Amino acid sequence: MLALLTMVLVYGFKWFWQYRTKKAITGKLEELKTEQEWLERVGNSFEEAVLFSFRLLFIVLFLIGVASIIGPFLAVISGASIPFALFKFSAWVLVLAASYASVSKLSQIRRYPEEKERLKQKIQALEERLSKVEGS
Repeated sequence: MLALLTMVLVYGFKWFWQYRTKKAITGKLEELKTEQEWLERVGNSFEEAVLFSFRLLFIVLFLIGVASIIGPFLAVISGASIPFALFKFSAWVLVLAASYASVSKLSQIRRYPEEKERLKQKIQALEERLSKVEGS
């Protein structure tokens, strides 16, 4: 009985791990294909790249404004500024994340042919891994 239970647990865990791996690879593959489509659309068009850059710039400026205005405003309303330090920190983290995303995307646009080839190689490798996982 114990051997049967152990066998069921081992096969159940193996099935779960393969399912999780397949789902993770599929998600990463879809993400890379979306990034490749975006890069092809933006990399071939200077106007699209400029518009994308301005969108990111305005998002960063908006987040800086939110971080600068809402934190002190809420501190004045509540009368205590310490609990809102975490909110202000979170807003600044969003500013930094948006800035990092804009810089990385712009560097991808600048290195368009190399980035396109790198994304193709990643997609092929993930498709091979996915076919191996589905095959076993």
